[in-house]
Amino acid sequence: MHFMNPPPLMKLVEITRGKYTSDETVKITVQLTRILNKEPVVVNKDVPGFIVNRVLFRVMLEACREVTQEGVKIIDLDAMARNVLGLPMGPFELLDYIGLDTSLFIVKAMTERGFKAHPCPLLEDLVSKGKLGVKSGEGFYKYPGPGQYVKPRILPEQGGLELDPVRLMVPAINELAWLVREGVATVDDIDKSVKLGLNYPWGGLSEFADETGIDNIVDALTQLRNVSGWEEYEPDRY
Repeated sequence: MHFMNPPPLMKLVEITRGKYTSDETVKITVQLTRILNKEPVVVNKDVPGFIVNRVLFRVMLEACREVTQEGVKIIDLDAMARNVLGLPMGPFELLDYIGLDTSLFIVKAMTERGFKAHPCPLLEDLVSKGKLGVKSGEGFYKYPGPGQYVKPRILPEQGGLELDPVRLMVPAINELAWLVREGVATVDDIDKSVKLGLNYPWGGLSEFADETGIDNIVDALTQLRNVSGWEEYEPDRY
């Protein structure tokens, strides 16, 4: 059972099948989750990152790439995520909130188990300097003190409105396609996971993809593949 953070507030629990997990065990675990007044999503295969972290870190790592490879400003990208996409937090704001050391550990653990991704040098640099985000009082943003979270002041006039919101989200949509094709979860369960586990504002990633246009999604992924040279941007065949 993978509870979302913070567990008292977040409704989603990912229930991940191991290789030998019986249907009866899954059934009981789903019942337990509902007794706890939580919403279960069954992850049919034990893949690194399950559903939520695989989707989330596609967005995080694309944000990192845009900053390091293209010189996009961190505050502009966070402003676009909040003001254009309507996300509750920008990628770097959320990384600070999670903890940069925790985020770096998650990415490394996932890649060691086969998640195709390039590291984020921004994360590695800040962690090496002891700047861990909210927990240490400074990460991508500065806070009043260790553990004292104050939402960074990100206004539309601070930039970000000229950035392409689709570009930030297409790696996550590509991940959705992979999860469905590999039988890890259904489209509906992935959408439910994104809404309840990440508080994304739309009906789900699939709705965002359909409204954007699957052809436009493939074009954006192809452009990212060509610009970065990274195979994780290759459009999934599904």
